[in-house]
Amino acid sequence: MQLKFVKWDTEIPKSAEPDEDEYVFDASDYMYRLLALVLDDFLTSDPAGDLNKYIASLSVEKVIKDKREKIEYADELWANIKKDVGAEHAAKIIPILKGE
Repeated sequence: MQLKFVKWDTEIPKSAEPDEDEYVFDASDYMYRLLALVLDDFLTSDPAGDLNKYIASLSVEKVIKDKREKIEYADELWANIKKDVGAEHAAKIIPILKGE
């Protein structure tokens, strides 16, 4: 018997819930943490450097704005960035990432 010739009387119903394999993971939080580390490295190498000009040179302003609304746990993200880069650099980096 060949299955390609079998005709089914009813269609298999599709699940209303998305399949785990179909879930698209948004990595906004991780992108912000990585960017904070890059900016931290810049401030470490050039303490008097202008972060806004550096971000413009990286061409990531649009990405920062687009991903900002997709941040899942903002308070936790900012706290993690503060731990990652230290309080001194976090005071300069976090407001820029928040769009303040």
